[in-house]
Amino acid sequence: MVTFRGIMGSRQAAVLAWVLLLGCEMGSTKTPISERTPPGRTDDAADVEEQTGDSEMLSEFQREYDTSLTHPLPVFEKYLPSLGANTLLDFLERRYPGCHAQSHELGQAIFSTTRDVETALKRCDTRCTSGCMHGVVTAAFGDATFGAVLARMDEFCTRGEMTAIHKPGNCAHGLGHALMFVTHGDERRSMEGCLGFSREAMQYYCGTGVYMERFILDSASKRVSASVLAPCDKETLFPGACYRYKGAELWRALGSPDSVASRCARLDGLQRRGCYHGLGYAAIGSVLQDPQRMEQICATGTTEDRIVCVEGVIEKLADVNEGRARAACAFVEDALRSVCDEAVQRKMYGLAKTTFTLYYDQDAISRRRAAVRASVDQNVHAH
Repeated sequence: MVTFRGIMGSRQAAVLAWVLLLGCEMGSTKTPISERTPPGRTDDAADVEEQTGDSEMLSEFQREYDTSLTHPLPVFEKYLPSLGANTLLDFLERRYPGCHAQSHELGQAIFSTTRDVETALKRCDTRCTSGCMHGVVTAAFGDATFGAVLARMDEFCTRGEMTAIHKPGNCAHGLGHALMFVTHGDERRSMEGCLGFSREAMQYYCGTGVYMERFILDSASKRVSASVLAPCDKETLFPGACYRYKGAELWRALGSPDSVASRCARLDGLQRRGCYHGLGYAAIGSVLQDPQRMEQICATGTTEDRIVCVEGVIEKLADVNEGRARAACAFVEDALRSVCDEAVQRKMYGLAKTTFTLYYDQDAISRRRAAVRASVDQNVHAH
C-alpha cells in the first residue's frame, strides 16, 4: 500500500523530474545567476549558526546530497549547523538557478534546527525564488490541526518577519503547501482550508501552493491522471491555480503550445481562462530563452484568454529576470501592452491586480467559504 509518508520519501526525486517538465522554475535554463533578480543574502554577524564551513566539508555534503536526492532533508539537517544556511543556499542556486522546489526541504531543515519561524524566515530571506520560505511555512504548520491552521492564516501572513521579507500572497502560497501536509495530500480538503483567508486573492494564491504540491506528489507516486485535464477539470473555485502547474504537462502530452491553446479553446468560463493561464506559465522558460516567442504563445483566444496567458508568463518571469520580462512585452500586441507592463511591475503575488475577476467567481467563493466555516465550527463544538 502506498502511503502519504511513503510518497513524501520520494518527493525530492519527483521534484527534480517535475521541475524539468515544468521548465518554469528555471532549473533547466542556462540563465546566469548574475542576470536574475539577486536574492537576499542573510549575513548576520551576530548569528553564530551562519558559518561558511571549509571546502572539504562542503565536498562531503555534496557527495551525500547526490546520493540522497530522494530524501535530502536529513543531509540538510546534518550539515546545516556547520556549513550554515547561506552556504547551502549558494550550493542550490549554483546547481539549480531558481531552485524553488529543491529548496523546500532546506527550509524545513532550517525550521527544524531553529524551532523559530522568525529566525528561519530571516535565514531563508527570498532565496531560491522563496522556495526556502515555503519550506519553513510547511514545517511550521506540518503538525498543526486543520482548524488551527485556519485560525492563524490571516495573522501569520500579515505580521512579523514574514511581511518584512515576503508579499502576503507568497506566504499564502506557502500555506497551501502546508495544508497538503496537514491533510495528508487531500487537495479538496486543502482547498477548503485556503478559504480560511479572508481575501479572495489570498485564497487563490493558497490554492496555487496546494496544486503545486499535488503535482509534485503525483509525480512521486507515479499517479496517472484520470483524464487529460485532471485534476483541474474538477476544480470549481480556482481552476487557474491548478492549470498554472498543469500547463507544462499538457504541453508535453499534446506536443506544442498551439495544441494546448486549441484544447483550452474547447473549455468555457473559468476553466477556459485557467487553461490559458497555465499555457502562459508553462512557457516561462521558453520566453526567458527567447523573448520573441511571446508573439506566438498568447496570440489566440479571446481578449480575456490572452490577458491571463500574458500574466501567466510575465508575472513569474519578472520575478526571475525583469529585463527579459520587459523584452518579452515588446512582442505583445498593442492592445495588451499595458497588461504586460503592469505584470512586470507587479510581478508574482500581487493582491490588487484588477484582472482577478477573470480567475474566480467571488459569489461562489463566498458561498463555499460560509459552508466550510460552518462545518469547522460544528466540529469544534462537537469536541
